[in-house]
Amino acid sequence: MMRPDDGPAEVVIGGFASEADGTESIPWEDAAVSFPANLAASWWWSLTSPNSFFERVGFSASFVRPLLYYLLVAVSAAAFTLLWGLADLDAVALDAIGAEFGLEPGGLLILNFFLSPFQALLVLLVSSLFLHAFALMLAPEHGGLAATGRVFCYGSGPAVLAGLPYIGALLALVWSIVLLVAGMKQAHRTSTGRAAAIVLLPYAIGFFVLILLILVALALKQVLPELPGA
Repeated sequence: MMRPDDGPAEVVIGGFASEADGTESIPWEDAAVSFPANLAASWWWSLTSPNSFFERVGFSASFVRPLLYYLLVAVSAAAFTLLWGLADLDAVALDAIGAEFGLEPGGLLILNFFLSPFQALLVLLVSSLFLHAFALMLAPEHGGLAATGRVFCYGSGPAVLAGLPYIGALLALVWSIVLLVAGMKQAHRTSTGRAAAIVLLPYAIGFFVLILLILVALALKQVLPELPGA
């Protein structure tokens, strides 16, 4: 909420005030704000006002804080998914998959929870590299790889919603894209259109590759039974 006064405009997000001229960092990177208030305030701010949030992210600062934020969000998302699954929401399909690997009912959800930090680190590495490759091509004044990584870390907040039944995954995906576009725009000093292209092109390519693999699998399924000795 913007309030005019004699000095720089002040923004109040989640009970924390920061100067609109960017002199104040986000709560998560502010040593004066204690945990977990700094986490909750930054998470809510990023989801409700991504543009003003990323305007105050220090892209040249240490990568430790955004990485820790990202891991906390990833583990929280896995915990919510575990709780929903153990409440028998969507558990039938998951248990059927887990049974293929000799896991007891709920075993796949529990395994996913404990592996979530390692999965998150792999996703962070691969996704940041893909996003930065497009940033190099589409943003003339692009920042470094660390800036792209920070955007991906702080853009992960909606992942917590993925555990919700039915619409959670779609809601988390769409909302994350909105955050990533806002973040890439600030990190690489580019336009909204170019930032959207940087974010959406990897998704489009990934979707194309997935469809291609499905078509190849279907074609092989039709051809292989006709081979001699099959």
